[in-house]
Amino acid sequence: MGVAPLRRGMYRTFPPDVSGGMGGNTDIRQLVKGARVQLPVYVPGAMFSAGDGHMAQGDGEVTGTAVETLMSVTLRFALHRHTVIASTRAVVPAADPTQLAMPAQMLEQGYYQTTGTGPDLMENAKTAVREMVDWLVQDQRVSLHEAYALCSVAGDLKINETVDLPKWLVSMTLPRGIFS
Repeated sequence: MGVAPLRRGMYRTFPPDVSGGMGGNTDIRQLVKGARVQLPVYVPGAMFSAGDGHMAQGDGEVTGTAVETLMSVTLRFALHRHTVIASTRAVVPAADPTQLAMPAQMLEQGYYQTTGTGPDLMENAKTAVREMVDWLVQDQRVSLHEAYALCSVAGDLKINETVDLPKWLVSMTLPRGIFS
């Protein structure tokens, strides 16, 4: 899934984020029914497109396929003006078996999720963490120091894709229920 990139021309959705954080082959297993995805918009109209449905996929997607399937989706769009984000982010429901052990009131809040993509896994991890820190500072009004501490004690950093050489996708999730 993605929106039109800043630069005009033909693009493939493989690998993700060919022109900034516009999306692309963003195969993250936590992007399930109920997820609220945010993408930066670079051009008027955004021109969203989606495809490549997965019935199942492990974290890391290490080969050229997951369990691919046809899907029908219902999407709603909203434009968040005066918000600057550098890469794809989302609020996602619990989709990982380890997350389902959380108390019900925390599960209801879902998880913040941020991403980093590129040819360097360490830089991608840093981007995902920085984006999470920025979001926590904006959304929860915590300090930078508190946001980094929260990422360290409650964040979950994952490699989501290694299949899209030369770019890899890393995400960080953090339970929103810790603020309730």
